[in-house]
Amino acid sequence: MISFTSAKLSLNWMKILSITFYAGYVIVFILGGIDIFSGLLPFDPYVLTFFMIAFFSFAYSFYAIRQPEMLDYPYVSTEEETVVPANGTERYARSGLRDEQAEEYLTTLLKYMDEEKPFLNGDLSIADLSRRTGIPRHYITEALNEKHGRNFFSFVNGSYRRSHRRCHRTAVFNNDWCRG
Repeated sequence: MISFTSAKLSLNWMKILSITFYAGYVIVFILGGIDIFSGLLPFDPYVLTFFMIAFFSFAYSFYAIRQPEMLDYPYVSTEEETVVPANGTERYARSGLRDEQAEEYLTTLLKYMDEEKPFLNGDLSIADLSRRTGIPRHYITEALNEKHGRNFFSFVNGSYRRSHRRCHRTAVFNNDWCRG
């Protein structure tokens, strides 16, 4: 049960505490039934539920605080994100896409996203973007992964967030694209 000392995230303690809590609850329920039908108990068994809740709240908190990895949520930046290109050069080693061409494709994609705002279409796919920009879809994924450090979906979501932030920052609320 002392999983907080290990380097790995272990939730065994939560399983043990949960089973103990539910077993205690069943015992209190049975004691309550015995008290109702026979009146033999010198105390009200339902008072035990308050003590159980206090104890188990403390126990859950104690072990959860000792394992801070459980509380690590993905960080979502509200500022413009700095992009670190992915380390995937061996992934596209046999690709015919040159660096200059990848940069050109990325510029085309960024310009198209800023001007046409295709992300407003909830069904935007990489095939749609390929058809509209004239860039082969495998080159889109390679340019995004290698030069922009993102996959297609994070690129589309990032474009939407940038556009939405820009719209609200300049206080231009026209119903053509500044929605949501």
